[in-house]
Amino acid sequence: DDRGRILLPLEVRRKLKLRKGSRLILRVTEKGYLEAFPMEEELKSIAEIFRRKFAGWKEEDHEASTLLLKMVRKSGDS
Repeated sequence: DDRGRILLPLEVRRKLKLRKGSRLILRVTEKGYLEAFPMEEELKSIAEIFRRKFAGWKEEDHEASTLLLKMVRKSGDS
């Protein structure tokens, strides 16, 4: 429509488990096809990857945090 919205048939919405207000990530392939991914599913996938990659991460163990803390302490001694 004039607001850039796309109407998806009911069958497609059901297969994608879309509800009113659901958002999609759209991508155009090299062949010019339009692919649609439910944003909620992509966010869940990204969150899971993040959890696995940063399992056991402690900010205080990060080198930048340690250096910053040393700089703050050093400036306080002046």
